[in-house]
Amino acid sequence: MNSSTKNILVSGASGIIGYGILRSLAESPVRLNLIGTTIYTDSPAEYFCDVFEKAAPTSDDGYIDWLLSIIAKHDIDLIIPGIEDDVYKWKDHLSEIKASGVEVLLNNTSLISLCKDKWAFYEYIKANDSPYAIETSLDPEYDSLYEKFGAPFLLKQRCGHGSKGIVIITDRDMFGA
Repeated sequence: MNSSTKNILVSGASGIIGYGILRSLAESPVRLNLIGTTIYTDSPAEYFCDVFEKAAPTSDDGYIDWLLSIIAKHDIDLIIPGIEDDVYKWKDHLSEIKASGVEVLLNNTSLISLCKDKWAFYEYIKANDSPYAIETSLDPEYDSLYEKFGAPFLLKQRCGHGSKGIVIITDRDMFGA
């Protein structure tokens, strides 16, 4: 491999974001060596990258050690998270990961922390007079939520992603279930 070729690792290569990142990088006029990782053995991830590595689950105690070993094994220059869980894990271990010499493509760590909790983010943007704040409440009472929002309304987890855990509440019985 040409010594000027950059080695880029993209996590979550079996997901739409991960393989989308890999496909976009593959179109670069600069030659890149793309390393894709995923926990799934039956995914198309290997077709979107030059090298495929089966990943340890992000929640595993040994995940960071696994990641650091892959960074060393492939002399990785840059890592890009393709799944949200990796964004949070990498943020929490950023100094350890950077000590390996790799660049980490992450947003501002304070912003990552703030956006992990939807309520905290809502309070922040309301306090800063953002016109994009969607009216939100932590009120646990159906009647006051109905009065404020009407029906149907959405219940969402404070910390979650990918529309997981969202419930459309159409009436009191559904709210109390």
